[in-house]
Amino acid sequence: MSASRNHPVQVLHNRRLSELAVQLKRSFLQYLAYTSPYIPPDARGTWSELGVLSERQTAHAEELLDLLTERRFVAVDSAFPIEFATHHYVSLDYLMGPLIEDQRRRAGDARQAAHELLDDQIAHRLLVKIAAGEELILREIERLADRG
Repeated sequence: MSASRNHPVQVLHNRRLSELAVQLKRSFLQYLAYTSPYIPPDARGTWSELGVLSERQTAHAEELLDLLTERRFVAVDSAFPIEFATHHYVSLDYLMGPLIEDQRRRAGDARQAAHELLDDQIAHRLLVKIAAGEELILREIERLADRG
């Protein structure tokens, strides 16, 4: 296929990559870094581990943004979803349920993007890696919730 015919497909792929990067950067896990939940004394370790998972997720988004930069595609950023605002000043124990639910969506979004971009080898390989990483983050959050 010629480069000019392939250009619209590449634009669609880049838009999908940008969309996923924003979804990861604006996840509930990322939002928690901006909130002030009540952290019971016995949950300080959980809070610390969530910070590590948040950094891992940020790295996934940055990898997508780096690929888009290489492709000279500008990703559009956004704000956190407004429904997250109802989760200020509540207990970390309570937040684990919504966090797991949101992370399931993020892992599913990454798997779906990998499936959608099968014909973009570079993006597909990166998305498979990110999807696996997001799935691991989900499993870790579930483990933390079970432990709590």
